Amino acid sequence: MFVRAGMLLALLLALAPRPAAAMEDRSSLWLVGTLDGMLGAGEEFSPWRYRIRGQLRTFDAFDGTRQALVQSSIGRRLGGGFTFWGGYAFYQNNPSSIGSSQENRIWQQLDWTDLGWDGGTLRTRTLLEQRWLDVFEDTGWRFRQQLRVDVPVRSGSRTALIAAVEGIWDLRDTDWTDRGLSQVRLTAGAGFPVSARTRMEVGYQYQYRNLDGREDLVNHILIFSFSYRKP
Repeated sequence: MFVRAGMLLALLLALAPRPAAAMEDRSSLWLVGTLDGMLGAGEEFSPWRYRIRGQLRTFDAFDGTRQALVQSSIGRRLGGGFTFWGGYAFYQNNPSSIGSSQENRIWQQLDWTDLGWDGGTLRTRTLLEQRWLDVFEDTGWRFRQQLRVDVPVRSGSRTALIAAVEGIWDLRDTDWTDRGLSQVRLTAGAGFPVSARTRMEVGYQYQYRNLDGREDLVNHILIFSFSYRKP
């Protein structure tokens, strides 16, 4: 198990874009809270779920961009480890490279989870987003693909090491995006239970951003994530 985790981490490092001399580096802190529960729960199991998530993102030691995000989604388990989600998000950026802005976003998402991966969990997330910024008229389309693995520190433990890689592509040219690779996110961390239904994850994320005609950017992000799962 640890050999497989080590191989995945090595793959993540190999996928990291090589910084150019003109690339800008920033430090960031992201705080994430998630509520996840079952819709229509009763005597019988329901395949329908809901998820509410809030995020606060700060950059440049709290002196740069600040982002507040609220996301809501409804999902349905399809069997075979697959779950389909549809959702809406509201983003407040203050300030940003284009000044303060608000973004509305809807998305369609397909998750797949393999719980039998030699005692660990292998996950994929395939995501299609439609995005609207209040300072532009065009609609942005974006595709995201994530691969993640959780590896228990020992057999039967609920504490796990986490490694993930995600690629993000803009699918069309707009006033504020160019078609092609937009971001690469590489994450390594650990997750552990706080209570029977609450879990915390702490991790480091290397985020490469292609800023379309400007200096590329690398964010070094410390992430604290809390999740509560209802029955």
